[in-house]
Amino acid sequence: MKLSTWLRIRYPQFFTESKESVVLDNCLCSSFREKRQKEETILPRMSQDFDTRLLALLREEKIAPIDEQISFVRRWLENRNLQYSVSFAMVLTLALVLVSRYSSQESRLPDTAGVVLENSSYLNEPTSMELSDSHHKRVFVDSLKRDPASIQGLKGLEVYYQKTGRGSAAEEVRLLIESAEN
Repeated sequence: MKLSTWLRIRYPQFFTESKESVVLDNCLCSSFREKRQKEETILPRMSQDFDTRLLALLREEKIAPIDEQISFVRRWLENRNLQYSVSFAMVLTLALVLVSRYSSQESRLPDTAGVVLENSSYLNEPTSMELSDSHHKRVFVDSLKRDPASIQGLKGLEVYYQKTGRGSAAEEVRLLIESAEN
């Protein structure tokens, strides 16, 4: 949109259809154009010695020396051969652990079934151990007979051992429950 059209629309009372309005319109447009040309051509004025002062400031700037320990650590961490060596050692260790973990055919941990004696001590017995002649089994069975709620707890323990795949422990708990109920 031309400036003259904008001025005519914005201020219609100043522009009539006479010759005077055309002259006024032309004067306004030319004054705005001259003002814009002046604003576009004005550059910031710098002092005469600006270049010399800037060059002197640049010469005074120095890069601060880096501490030897920091530079040693940086060189050590940026060393690609070291990074590759450490990565290779980690991968090799991981592979050896995985191979040793999955290649062994023996059981990792023997099944154990612990019992609490008189609510204060814990007796950790291997599940493969025969407790038929043991004094601990007799004491434990006697305490089970006195407290029927403990048999319910052992039944829950038997179910837990069956769900977790510890069949030998579940079998031993079942034998304890049967001996306490007889």
